[in-house]
Amino acid sequence: MRRSAFFLLAAAVAAPLWAQTLAPIDDAEKTRLEAQVKTMKAEAEDIRAGAEQQFIADEKVCWQKVLVTACIDEAKARRVTVIQKARAIEVQANTLQREVNNRVLATREARRAAEAPTRAAEQQAEAERYRAEQAKAAADRQKRQQAKVQEEAAGRAQTAAEAKARAERLNAKQQDRPPRSTATPEEEVAQRVAERDKRVAEKKAEREAKEKQRAAERAAWEARQKQLQGK
Repeated sequence: MRRSAFFLLAAAVAAPLWAQTLAPIDDAEKTRLEAQVKTMKAEAEDIRAGAEQQFIADEKVCWQKVLVTACIDEAKARRVTVIQKARAIEVQANTLQREVNNRVLATREARRAAEAPTRAAEQQAEAERYRAEQAKAAADRQKRQQAKVQEEAAGRAQTAAEAKARAERLNAKQQDRPPRSTATPEEEVAQRVAERDKRVAEKKAEREAKEKQRAAERAAWEARQKQLQGK
């Protein structure tokens, strides 16, 4: 981008000499001069057409004269003279058109030369902005990569911690488990039956205690009712 800016400045300095010496032209003058060129070419065309028509008329007259050839040669000479005038006007019109074109080009070159420093500065600013954007994008990518690496490491650490906690809980559960019984199957059955009978007896005793309590409470309530009625 810096090299492009240098070339723009160099091109402005190395503009053609003719572009630096020709007077600039604006749109109004360009329109006026081009209209003048058009008028001159139309005038030359009219003169040429008039010369041809005049020659045709003169040629007809010559055929009625004795010296036909001489008359026609004189008519041709007159036609050539008139056509040369038309050609001179066309040359002037073409010269004027070339001058307009050269001045338009010179004006464009002068404008480009004047705008070259601004364009170079804009391109330099654009290059710096592009480099800054690229640097920021690279930094953002690096941050995202670092965050991803940290997130994956944290995930692995959490997984390891959870696995360790599960292992510790399993180990503690195994340690808390009562030792395996060495009794025979018959003894284990008898033990389970005894434990069941014990639970049944405990539940029966609990029910009976609750029933006795409810009976005592009912008797106390009835006694209070009798006392109240006696009063």
